[in-house]
Amino acid sequence: MWIDDWLDLERWDLLGELLVVDACLPHPTLDERAWEGFAAAQQPDGAMPALRTMPEGAPDEVFDIVYHPTLVAAYASVLATSRSLSRLAQAS
Repeated sequence: MWIDDWLDLERWDLLGELLVVDACLPHPTLDERAWEGFAAAQQPDGAMPALRTMPEGAPDEVFDIVYHPTLVAAYASVLATSRSLSRLAQAS
């Protein structure tokens, strides 16, 4: 339920943190809709806005704003990929 809320509100920072938690569960949902929305928010250079779209400003100020959500996005992606590959390996 919270995943849907943060996705609909485009709270990418909070959605990313919930996707991390989901990937750590014994049986993660790896919610396709959430991951598609999350991936669409990521910028071509890999940066992830915290809320809706990328902030404007001086590069060092923008970096300070998007640093945390970008790391969360990377961490969530690695965990989800690992869990997905583990599922595939177990199914074989």
